[in-house]
Amino acid sequence: MAEACDLLLTNATVLTMDDRFTIHPNSAVAVAGDSLVAVGPDAVTRPARETLDCRGRVVMPGLVNAHTHAAMALVRGLADDLRLDVWLMGYMMPVEREFVSPDFVRLGTRLGCAEMIRSGITCFADMYYFEETVAEATAEAGMRALCAQTILRCPTGLLLCVI
Repeated sequence: MAEACDLLLTNATVLTMDDRFTIHPNSAVAVAGDSLVAVGPDAVTRPARETLDCRGRVVMPGLVNAHTHAAMALVRGLADDLRLDVWLMGYMMPVEREFVSPDFVRLGTRLGCAEMIRSGITCFADMYYFEETVAEATAEAGMRALCAQTILRCPTGLLLCVI
């Protein structure tokens, strides 16, 4: 008999990231603690403390967003109908100079993480300011991120780094 698991997702179409990108129709995923212990036909008959019927749904690995400025969720829509150079130099850099702080970044990253989680994103690469704050807010949200400080040629009031 197969080892018991904590959660069994049943009756799902299971997408994998194995070498063949196997799709298991009407199958299952078994979870023990924070680990997947069986995927596909091997998981179907596992005893579980909790079972969730996923009929009509797809179970798949989390998505990865490879380019974010998560905290900028707070300024979404600000003058977004302009050319990039006008938007960046005329609006965003002045707004960032005035308002971006660790608290701004923490709040914006929390909002950005909530939106990403809702969209199936489990990991992201971020490049903004106060990346240690981005890392803290990301960990609090239960997500993973690669955090890298933004480097600019011009002074922003936040960082001056000449390349």
